[in-house]
Amino acid sequence: MGTPRLVLGHSNALGEHPLYDLLAQCPLSLQPIDASDPLPDELALVLLDERLLALRPLADWLDCGAILVGCMDQPGVLPLPPHASVEELAALLRFAGEQYSLRHQTEQLAAALAGKHDDLSKLVDVGLALSAERDLDRLLEKILIEGRRLSNSDAASLFLVSRRPDAPAQLIFKLTQNGTLSQNSFQDQRMPLSKASIAGYVALTSTELNIEDVYAIAADAPYRFNRSLDLQMGYRTMSILAIPMRNHRHEVVGVLEFINRQRKGSEQLEPELIAFDEETAVSLRALASQAAVAIENRQLLDDISRLFDGFVQASVFAIEQRDPTTSGHSFRVAELCLTLANQLPHAPEARLREQALSVDGLRELRYAALLHDFGKVGVREHVLVKAKKLPEPVLENLRYRVALAQENLHNQTLRKMLHAYRHQGGLSDERRLQLEAELAYECERLERYLSNIIQANEPSMLSEGDFQ
Repeated sequence: MGTPRLVLGHSNALGEHPLYDLLAQCPLSLQPIDASDPLPDELALVLLDERLLALRPLADWLDCGAILVGCMDQPGVLPLPPHASVEELAALLRFAGEQYSLRHQTEQLAAALAGKHDDLSKLVDVGLALSAERDLDRLLEKILIEGRRLSNSDAASLFLVSRRPDAPAQLIFKLTQNGTLSQNSFQDQRMPLSKASIAGYVALTSTELNIEDVYAIAADAPYRFNRSLDLQMGYRTMSILAIPMRNHRHEVVGVLEFINRQRKGSEQLEPELIAFDEETAVSLRALASQAAVAIENRQLLDDISRLFDGFVQASVFAIEQRDPTTSGHSFRVAELCLTLANQLPHAPEARLREQALSVDGLRELRYAALLHDFGKVGVREHVLVKAKKLPEPVLENLRYRVALAQENLHNQTLRKMLHAYRHQGGLSDERRLQLEAELAYECERLERYLSNIIQANEPSMLSEGDFQ
């Protein structure tokens, strides 16, 4: 944003102007203006006279962006005194040049401010989009897409840092995008976390690297660029901006690499590659900070989901341990429920299709199906694991009561026979057979009752049981 070269536009009749000799001695470039030519871009001052006003109206000159000077009394025109000295004229022209320079700087600052406002709006939109994304893979993809858009980069890569207590730290090459090369299926690549690579150095030192040409890295640098992918794909990596992604504890959770920044407006077939400037780096640092928070939040939510899923699995295991006879029942119920729910969108009736469940709804249905027998945990053991409806002591007591009732019937029959011998002079064969038949009928009826109770006590399907 330096002071532009002071160029004075004038008509072809400048030599006839009374100030020509003075202007020729001033520190500025003189450039004639012709009616058929467009006004030059570097024009700072215009010596306005009657001939130039005849070429274009005053309103056009006021809109050209240059400072207007002249020996006339017109609004917007800086008047030149006709009898000024060279020093006075030079001071006046320098003042006009400074005014133009200030106007030029103001326009550049306004344009930069508008660009900053646009970048800020984009970052706000990116932050909202990242916070709303629930799928980790789509979240990482969106981070690279938005970062490439903010920086106008041809390619980008994302690395995550994996730290576990039971294993050495690793750097996971999670995702890459390239606008020049066709994207094939990409699989995660794990590598030891060391300073030998650019991403590893950034992750371990928590410092940013802005490299203009990765093929020209200094020999004493602790990191190197791996050219194998370039050689394999026929690509030329030039500039790289590697930024650490830090969480709220200032721990590096990942690294963003933006590759080959392109000049905006350059030809698409052969875009001009430029280095990453500080203005672009500021926007990408803000993106990296937002990305770190979004990634950590997503990982925490995934951990909570896995923890709850583990709780459900442990609960099902506890249920089955209390009632081993129903082992696998909860999982079969969950599978059948999900199978039926997944058919709702394809149902022939509209009212059923309208009941189709979302992904969250299907997850809740699965949990509900797995835990539908959770109440068994609080049921007393002897009730929960009983094989039949009546406990064995109760059934044994019932058998004893039936046997006692049959014995009482025998005693009653014998008392009737004895009463006949004592008080009726004897017992006829017909009467004896009648009493024995009644005894046999009552005993057989008790046996039938007991048999029916024992049969009903056996476990059976509803369609097979004789519950009447």
